[in-house]
Amino acid sequence: MCREVSSSTSISDMGIRNCNKRFCTPDNPMEQENLWEVGKQVGMLCRGEEMEVITEYGRMEVRDEEMVKDSQEGGNMLCNDNY
Repeated sequence: MCREVSSSTSISDMGIRNCNKRFCTPDNPMEQENLWEVGKQVGMLCRGEEMEVITEYGRMEVRDEEMVKDSQEGGNMLCNDNY
């Protein structure tokens, strides 16, 4: 008898919200490192230096904060070639 085995690696919406509450706090200096650790747990790989990934997460956070600020001021960041 042959049995086919499948596995599910999906993450629920509640799991994502809980993760965000734990790891994505503005006063957490380890936010980018924690985000990378979660990424590795779900199977993300880095072909270069892990610190480059962590640094890029920091750049993305700055970019996102600028986009939120601009959208609150009525701007349209989608037309900005920098993003």
